[in-house]
Amino acid sequence: MTSWRLSLERHYQRSALQDESDLVFPHPLTGSPLDRSKVLKRLKAACRRAGVREVRFHDLRHTFGTRMAKVTQLRDVQEWMGHRDAKTTSIYADYMPGKREADLVDLAFGRGTISGTKLSETEENSQQPEPLN
Repeated sequence: MTSWRLSLERHYQRSALQDESDLVFPHPLTGSPLDRSKVLKRLKAACRRAGVREVRFHDLRHTFGTRMAKVTQLRDVQEWMGHRDAKTTSIYADYMPGKREADLVDLAFGRGTISGTKLSETEENSQQPEPLN
């Protein structure tokens, strides 16, 4: 099982909110959506710590679609992303990153290294983020 799948499984097992209709990342006490401004603040801080440009959550959605289009059926990606038209989803299948970009994405997803150190082991990532709520 991949490390991100293990992380999600551990997250799920720790959560008291396991109903099919529950959010994946809810407020830990109420089960309601997280405070948008606090989540955005944490995303911006994480980008600064990682030394990358600030991204929007929608950029993360595109990254997800692109990554999944390379490893699974487009029909699955269409369903996950909520696209009515397969033509909309096909834009993700046509994208092919260059070598440097692919290496950076692998690094960001914990499969690459910086001078022999995994990104997850770097000092910047070991800092504790502030609470979301």
